[in-house]
This record gives sequence, structure tokens and C-alpha cells, in this order.
Amino acid sequence: MKISEYVKGKKSFGDYIRRRLKPDSAEELFYREAEKTRIRLLQEITAVDEKVTKYEDIVSHIHDLAVCGHERMYLPFHMALYMLCKLLDARAVVETGVGRGFSSFVILKALNGRGWLYSLELDHQIKIANDRYAPVGFVVGWDYKLNTDNWKLIYGNSLDTMPKLVDELAQDEVDLFVAGSSHEYHVQKAELQYATSLVRDGGIIVCDRPDYNDYLALSEALNVPHHVIKKASRFQVLVENNYEVVKIPERNVYSSLDFAIVRNVL
Repeated sequence: MKISEYVKGKKSFGDYIRRRLKPDSAEELFYREAEKTRIRLLQEITAVDEKVTKYEDIVSHIHDLAVCGHERMYLPFHMALYMLCKLLDARAVVETGVGRGFSSFVILKALNGRGWLYSLELDHQIKIANDRYAPVGFVVGWDYKLNTDNWKLIYGNSLDTMPKLVDELAQDEVDLFVAGSSHEYHVQKAELQYATSLVRDGGIIVCDRPDYNDYLALSEALNVPHHVIKKASRFQVLVENNYEVVKIPERNVYSSLDFAIVRNVL
């Protein structure tokens, strides 16, 4: 029995934990925490579905989640993706970096079988501990033998696979681009430059966990002054060179809460 079948609800995830994994092992804790996060995301999705009305409300709601503390550390970024997909009525989404699959999970929930999610990931597996591995995207019930009809998973370095995807997609077709793979400056800059060529007018780019170098890459890719991006916040939405930048600032010890939302307002 594959882990994906439990995560998709065909079997009890608790049964899998109890029967297949050693109690309190690194693997058990890894999957248990993943399932806990997935359930919390589902609960939040149910709670916000009626709130997806306008962009400003979404930014405000995501900012409120970000200041709630570490117990909700996964919610702001992933709920931003879900709500933005719904707002845009997205039909084409590109993400770089899949990992356990939380971002893919919420995007696919928002797409609800319509449109396409193109996900770029370096390898088929992610490391849990020692010699233990999990299939990429297992949170949405995926491994390399299974897929969903509207999810195209592309393996390899994004700098190699992105040009092929750009050729496949019509220019300005993408509604949402999520840059969440490597945070090396040259990778982030290249991905964001591809994003600017793919995202349609009114589309959105989300930059996950940017540090100083990533913000510099973002500013250069968008041709927006660096100080404009660094100063952007909930209360100071700045527009420069047709891009509106909102930074959701870190409010606790977890840097993963820090991300930027960029809207093409041309």
C-alpha cells in the first residue's frame, strides 16, 4: 500500500502510522507532522472560502495570519497561494520547488480540476532522515507512478527546465508564478525573469522566503528599485515600473513566514 493512498483518504493515515512506521521514529514524526499541517490547511481553506473577494482583503488576511506566531507558521504562504488562485480564477499556475507538496496541494484545491499546475522540482524524492526518503509531493497523494490530470510535474534544475516550459506555454498565459526553489541569487533572479515574461497583465508573482540577495534578485528581475521592495509592507503598497509589491514580514523566529507578493498592474 502506497503512502499516497492514505494521504488521499483511501485509507486511514492513522492506520498507516500505527502499522507501518516505528513509533516516534524520524519517519513517523515526519509524516505525522505533514498530515497535521495538511488538515490545518484544509480547515483554513474552509474558513476563508467566503473571504476571497478582493486583493486588498487577501493581503490583510494573510498579514494577520503571519503575525499569529509559530503555531501557524505554514499557513500564511500557502493560504496566500490558495486565495490568490481563487481571486485570479487561475487557469495556469507555475511553481518552482515542490518538496512535500503543500503548495501544490493548496493550488490544486483552488484549481478544482480546472486549468493546469506546472511544478518544477529537482528530484523525485526528498530526504527525511539518514537513508529514509519520501516521494516528492506526497501530501497530495503523488509519487512518480501516480499523477493528477491537471498537474504536470517536471524534474530537473529549473534553469534547465524553465526554458522548455516557456516554449510550451504561450507568453502572458500564466496567472500565478510561485518562485520557491533554490534561494541562490542567480537561480532566483533567473526564475523571476522567466516569471515576468510568462505572467499576464494583472497576474501575480509570489517569492517565497526571500533574504537580502533574493530581494535584490527580485528588484533586478522586475526593474524595480531595491529600496522600494525592501520598504514594501501591508501599510505601504508601492507601485514602480508597473509592479505592485507587498512584503509579508517575518513576525517570529521562523524566516519561512517572510515572502513577497508582486502584482503586475500594467
